[in-house]
Amino acid sequence: MSTEIKGSRCVEQTGTYPSESSLAGTACSVSNLSDAEQNSYSSEQKEVADKTYQLIMCNLERHLTIVEMARNLHVSPTQVKVCFRKVYGVPVFTFARKRRMEMAAKLLAETDESILEIAGRIGYENGSKFARAFRDVMGISPGRYRRIMLMQKE
Repeated sequence: MSTEIKGSRCVEQTGTYPSESSLAGTACSVSNLSDAEQNSYSSEQKEVADKTYQLIMCNLERHLTIVEMARNLHVSPTQVKVCFRKVYGVPVFTFARKRRMEMAAKLLAETDESILEIAGRIGYENGSKFARAFRDVMGISPGRYRRIMLMQKE
């Protein structure tokens, strides 16, 4: 099953690749660019970055690899990495991890699901790896975060 991006919506479909998101021939190369050149990007690079962003946001419950994203967008893994970083200023995985942890924080604050259930919902099978990632991104453990959120509600 793959995810097709249509506008700002995610549409699940069977098959290997979405037919409408082909970006074959998109120009995005790695070279020694000046700072000014690195801060500018082409519309094709923006399109690759934006579609990568949408894939991440539509699949927060699982860890997409760069190769999976590249196949879905019909570009090279290097294009995905370089274009995303150039447009959004952070590596793909840094962005995805932060968004997953923000989703986990929301679930911790708004549900009574266990921390392990929440970890599973955002693609972590191992509770300790989730707790470490949450602490790295949010600066606090998931359990402590939940206790603080509960105290603020009272």
